[in-house]
Amino acid sequence: MFYELLVGLTGAASFLFILWRRLKEDYASSIIFTGGFLVLSGLAIAWGVSRIFMPRWWFWLDVLAISLALGFAIFRFKMKTFEVLDAAVSAAFPWLILAFLFDSVRMKNIYSLGGFFVILAIYLLYHFLNASYKRFSWYRSGRVGFSGLAAIAILLSLRSLTSLFFVDMLSFVGRQDAIISGSIAFLAFLGIFHLSRQT
Repeated sequence: MFYELLVGLTGAASFLFILWRRLKEDYASSIIFTGGFLVLSGLAIAWGVSRIFMPRWWFWLDVLAISLALGFAIFRFKMKTFEVLDAAVSAAFPWLILAFLFDSVRMKNIYSLGGFFVILAIYLLYHFLNASYKRFSWYRSGRVGFSGLAAIAILLSLRSLTSLFFVDMLSFVGRQDAIISGSIAFLAFLGIFHLSRQT
């Protein structure tokens, strides 16, 4: 329990810091931290629900909590959707990486260790894309959000494929994960296409 709490506090602190660092040029710190604490509150509720009622669904409950909290913050403070999404992805990945690493060590779970390396690789790819996407000739708009959507699309596409074979991995809920992950990955790819055509 102590180590779970330590992972949670470390992840929450890193999430708030990265979110603030990514958005501080465009929004007041009070707005950023209010949005961040809304996300953390939602995650706390999702964690409690998953622990008591739906332990295998923790990943999707967390995704739902983050989406609802960010959606409310974007609406309430009139923030730019894709800018906030990109920052949130950047802030959430280190926490997810830490969770998979902790589970792989605590439970000696080879699948979670594999998940750790995959998510770490996607996070590194996110940073590469974030530094490079404006130079892509086919992405004419150069709009913020490409890197975050690409990371989501790649992560969930891989989840969709691997959940068909590795159902015991930390964040999988069975073979229905393939449908959920694949659908959201498709929406993320559509989002990239939509952004690329904007001027």
